[in-house]
Amino acid sequence: MASLNDLLNTAKNALAAQSFGLNVAGQNVTNLNTDGYVRRSADLETRVHNGPSYESINVAGLHRIADIYAERRLNTAMVLSFAAEERNTNLTVVEALFNDVAGAGIGANIDSLFASFSELSANPNEPTTRSTVLQRAEEFTQRARETPRELEVFRQDEHDKARSLVRHGNEQSAEVTSLNRRIQVAEAGGSDAADLKDRRDSLLTNLSKLIDIRRCITESGQPVVQGAGTTLIESENYRDLAVDLDSNGNIRTLPSRSNEAAGNMTNLLGGGSLGGPVETRDVYLPAVNTQLDQLVFDIATAFDAR
Repeated sequence: MASLNDLLNTAKNALAAQSFGLNVAGQNVTNLNTDGYVRRSADLETRVHNGPSYESINVAGLHRIADIYAERRLNTAMVLSFAAEERNTNLTVVEALFNDVAGAGIGANIDSLFASFSELSANPNEPTTRSTVLQRAEEFTQRARETPRELEVFRQDEHDKARSLVRHGNEQSAEVTSLNRRIQVAEAGGSDAADLKDRRDSLLTNLSKLIDIRRCITESGQPVVQGAGTTLIESENYRDLAVDLDSNGNIRTLPSRSNEAAGNMTNLLGGGSLGGPVETRDVYLPAVNTQLDQLVFDIATAFDAR
């Protein structure tokens, strides 16, 4: 039969366990709107003394309620979303160079040039009309020279942006590996590492905005992060990425410690905010420049034929 002290100890343990559970619930409520916070749940277990009549309750710890499969789907959606957002932003900049809606782009210069020739055909001997044609032709020629230069400046800006994004991604990867070490030390000492894991997951989420990554958890509980066809993070090790230009002047992304051509991972970025500048600089802008050259050539040829 249980003594009074045994009963009091049982009640004390039960109250302590429930108090811990209430503290965890309070923490969840307090951090409801905290970015990167993952809900916790208290782990309670039976505490056995000398027999069934002495059973009590014990706090085994707490765990984060996270679903890695849901996180993977979220990361996939985010990399597509950020790629589309980056593409939209970049194409808006390109569109501004041909801003026909506002009447400030090369289209407006073409319209003015053709309108001046129409007036000249109606009044071929009018000096003012002739002067207007020359002025409009000069304005069109000037715009035809300026637009490719502006496109080239934008290409350089996109190169600089890609370098900045990769540098930021490397910093995040380095911090993730640092957190992995701290998490291992904390858990080995029996401490709670939930806050450290929240920070790590937040960094990995930010990294997934940069490129398409895949994450898995090893038996030791450490994440392995792969992206762009290579392992970026594994336990306490990470791989830097670097951005430079290939022989054709196009951006290439590769492991910074690799000089092999096979290390070029640009085609494997899978979108994200890094894929946007690369795609804009090396796909869209050259195509726009080629079409602009053809347009100017066709206009010049048409006038020469008259």
